[in-house]
Amino acid sequence: MQGTLAYTGLEVLPPFTAWHVPYISDDARKQVLEDWKTRLQNLEQDTPLQFPSLSDFDDKLYPLTLQE
Repeated sequence: MQGTLAYTGLEVLPPFTAWHVPYISDDARKQVLEDWKTRLQNLEQDTPLQFPSLSDFDDKLYPLTLQE
């Protein structure tokens, strides 16, 4: 995600995952769709994922937090 989205300056929201959708019951599938609908209706309340920036690393790309 960081390489394709965050590096270009976009904010990346947490993924929405639905597992084994073709194999779950109709009721479970309906719940997944309701969860997806709720997620879409509340996107502006999601907190974007946090990714490290180049300023978090030294000139050899070692994390600065490891050097303290």
